[in-house]
Amino acid sequence: MFFGSGATSLIYEVVWSRSLSLIFGATALGVSTVLAAFMAGLALGSYWFGRVADRHKNPVRLYGLLEAGVGLYALAVPGLLRLVEFAYVGYYRAVEPSFSVLSLFRFALCFLILLVPTTLMGGTLPALSRAIAVDEAEMGRGVGSLYAVNTFGAVFGTSAAGFLLLPSIGLRATTLVAAAMNFGIALVALYGIPSGGGVLAQAVNRGAGVRFTSLQKVVLLAAGISGFCAFCYEVAWTRTLTLSFGGSVYAFSTMLVGFLLGIAVGSAVASVYANRFKDPLWALGAVQVLIGASAVAVSPLLGRMPAYVLEVFRRFGTGFGVLQGAQFLLCTAVMLLPAALMGAAFPIGVKALAPRREEVGESVGVLYAANTFGTILGSFCAGFLLLPTIGPQRTIQAAAVVNLLLGLGLALGSARRRAVLVWAALGLGAAFACLQKPWSRELLASGVYFYGDAMLRGYRAKIDPLRPLADARLLYYRDGLSGTVAVFQGNERRGFIRSLAINGKVDASDGPWDMMTQRLLAHLPLLLADHLRDVLIIGIGSGCTVGTATLYPARSIEAVEIEPGVVDASKRFFQHINRNYWKDPRVRVIVGDGRNHVLMSPRRYDCIISEPPNPWISGVSNLFTLDHYRRVKEHLAPGGVFCQWLPAYHMTPDDFRTALHTLSEVFPNLSLWASPPIYADILILATEKPLKPDPELLLRRMTIPPIMRDIVDMGIDGPWGLLSLCLMSGEDVVQYCADSGLHTDDHPVLEYVGPKRVRTDIGEKTVESLWRFRHEVSLPLEPVVVSRNGRTTAVWFGARMDLPGVWRTTLSDLFSVREVGPVKNGVYDVRVGRRARLSLAGGEYELTLSCARTPKEEPWAQQMLRVAGELGRPVDGIFISGHEARGVWSSQMGTAVSAVTWHCRQNRMQYMLSITWPRQMNQSGVINTWRKVAEYVHCAPARKSG
Repeated sequence: MFFGSGATSLIYEVVWSRSLSLIFGATALGVSTVLAAFMAGLALGSYWFGRVADRHKNPVRLYGLLEAGVGLYALAVPGLLRLVEFAYVGYYRAVEPSFSVLSLFRFALCFLILLVPTTLMGGTLPALSRAIAVDEAEMGRGVGSLYAVNTFGAVFGTSAAGFLLLPSIGLRATTLVAAAMNFGIALVALYGIPSGGGVLAQAVNRGAGVRFTSLQKVVLLAAGISGFCAFCYEVAWTRTLTLSFGGSVYAFSTMLVGFLLGIAVGSAVASVYANRFKDPLWALGAVQVLIGASAVAVSPLLGRMPAYVLEVFRRFGTGFGVLQGAQFLLCTAVMLLPAALMGAAFPIGVKALAPRREEVGESVGVLYAANTFGTILGSFCAGFLLLPTIGPQRTIQAAAVVNLLLGLGLALGSARRRAVLVWAALGLGAAFACLQKPWSRELLASGVYFYGDAMLRGYRAKIDPLRPLADARLLYYRDGLSGTVAVFQGNERRGFIRSLAINGKVDASDGPWDMMTQRLLAHLPLLLADHLRDVLIIGIGSGCTVGTATLYPARSIEAVEIEPGVVDASKRFFQHINRNYWKDPRVRVIVGDGRNHVLMSPRRYDCIISEPPNPWISGVSNLFTLDHYRRVKEHLAPGGVFCQWLPAYHMTPDDFRTALHTLSEVFPNLSLWASPPIYADILILATEKPLKPDPELLLRRMTIPPIMRDIVDMGIDGPWGLLSLCLMSGEDVVQYCADSGLHTDDHPVLEYVGPKRVRTDIGEKTVESLWRFRHEVSLPLEPVVVSRNGRTTAVWFGARMDLPGVWRTTLSDLFSVREVGPVKNGVYDVRVGRRARLSLAGGEYELTLSCARTPKEEPWAQQMLRVAGELGRPVDGIFISGHEARGVWSSQMGTAVSAVTWHCRQNRMQYMLSITWPRQMNQSGVINTWRKVAEYVHCAPARKSG
């Protein structure tokens, strides 16, 4: 039964922590607040129900009632969470409290929502401890065995939740499974175990609680300090191992399993031998010394962990199964011994506490509460004080020193007073810690979990796969609240590119490809939005997008970033691309969770730009869910535009369609835009009403001097070049992602399927599927006339999409117009340059290329023939008779041309090439045809010598 209790408790912890983080944000403070409230409830429950268990006639029945209460409350959690969200958001919007007041309010809400179930969970251990309390001499073994069984159940619950239940059925269904387990355990406890005489019928009637002796109080203090150090280790280990294994939900589950497994093994082994210790206080002190010494001993393994992961990749490949196996084995190698010693401390502590049989419930409850209270302090101190200030290596060493001093104190206070060994261990541990070299920050921030295959394929990989690290210089390294931030400067082989990495993965740089996407994220929605008043940007990175947004006449720009280290790095190392955005008075930098900010903000924005990291990263995936998009829609002003970035190069076609389908369920009008030059960064514009780009407004905004200079620097050829980046929109998007799944808060599928494919070559297939779909759709070419002051200034032609004014392919070379004939009866006659004219009549276009029959124009005539030959194949051949020449080509398969005719009329001193094609054409044919024609229209051929 108690195995099941441990399993359900961890399942609930995972589910509830995730659910509350969706409301309070995935910041380090938000997650730690939820965890602290959870642990505080356990401590309160163990203390309170420990006293109740000693008075209860049937502790097993009490245990059954506790399990049933947990299951019933779990079923009510979804409704309670909606009330919590309503209260949280309402309080923030009404009061707009300071950060400290908001943090206190958040903790109060977490504590209230988790108080009932965690208190009930905390009471299960003292209740069963009282039930099995037969002999005081066997107290350590019995309680320790319960603790071990419960922890083994926690290992199972963590594994089942992280690897099976949540990926397959989601949060609510997982809650139902855990509640069913609670009810099953309750039925067994209430009706499956007969009650009667013996210990089950005994109860103690006491008015006051247990009065602990001075020695027992020392044991309780030691339990609290031990819990403090244990969570310092766990936080430091998790942060360091994340740099080697990534921030996926599977990585976190594996680390937690390794930690809990060590505790379970240690408590199980110690339970067997607990009653053999003649001086348990000395034994507890020895265990504390060994915890500190073992933590320091395995510290060098953590510093070299990326190299070990890379070696596993080289020997066994870079597949998901290989990474998971490496994670488990390497995590176990690091955590097993220290965690086992931590687990051994609890049964030995029970033995040292030496409770009487009639007081075992309260005594065990107080001991467990003291240990749990220490874990709360350890989690906060490590996450918010030690890691950001001294780093994980020094945090481990500091905790080890505390363990060593604690062990020394306990040994000196024991009856045996054998402190010589403790002093020796303390001296050796301190010396070993001082002699350890600092961890290589370059190695830790290398991102081997993500770039391991590239390292193995790189220069001299068989000799030294870490060779690429020598090609970059580390400029900045900071262990922040929610991740480790690093800035690298590449050498000449890497083009001197400066990049910003979070937990080892590069998320921004000043390289040409990243620069194009980072700037386009601002230009695209701000150029096409109806209004430019209030702008919200989620994710700062290098600050390039925020800096680009400052070029526009917006009234206010809010930039939200979850990690303070990212903001600091962008200010110090990327000023050359972000225009010192923080100095602009319109810009307000907000350090916090982007989703949480959208949830709480009372404002509505004309433009919301979301550029978080990849959706498979735990916590980040919350910014790609259906529920988040609904809140984004609520915060868009009329005519507002939401721009979402998606990395097609790291997603399978199915995953990409899932992300797209999720967004399309909220926004009825989507358009997909590709960022050149690789066209694998996809920008999605989502609006409530159909997007109607106004060519005149677009041209006016693009001619603002700083915007024009930036767009020209990007290589975008004016409005026509911008519009040509559109891949698809409207019904095409719906058709492309039809029958795909949804990524929701309840079932975040991308978070669970993404890590399995991140190291596979999947990006090309996704990009290929986009372009294939784009080319297979045939749409009519239509002209659009741009006029100013009643005078036609430009005309361009393209395959129109569902968005008026936006086209699949814009024939941008036709934008420069010298003359536009009258538009009558749907006939357009456009003079392009000096040598081309395009006309549309009925259902057919005709493009006429011409040049004079003079020696000077001869190269143009030769170019005409080359264009004709590339567009079609000769049918009647070419014949020249006197001053007449004529050739006829039929269209090749895959082109849009229906006829190509080249002729020279005898009565006109002019060569002419006529190309006709139907108005309805294949997209790939449009691209191919116009590419060849453009060579003639705008590129004068080189004249042959002689």
